[in-house]
Amino acid sequence: MKGTPVHAHTRQPAAVALPDAAGSGFDLGLSKRLPRPWISATLHYDELHGASFLDSPLVERSFDWSSGCSFAWMFGKSSPPVEVPH
Repeated sequence: MKGTPVHAHTRQPAAVALPDAAGSGFDLGLSKRLPRPWISATLHYDELHGASFLDSPLVERSFDWSSGCSFAWMFGKSSPPVEVPH
């Protein structure tokens, strides 16, 4: 699949997306649901070792870490609780 040639020029040819290796990643997530609050945290690691685009000038390093957290509060609750079949 070829990139849109509208933005291509001699210094930056059209992008070509190939079905190739794109590295790997690892996710870790934790969540805790209490009577009212719901708290969660995530950690993600990306490794581009073996990626076909690793030599691109847009790639500044071969790995990356990201993290996040969330907090939710339940304002109301149905009475009686709804039964969900498993």
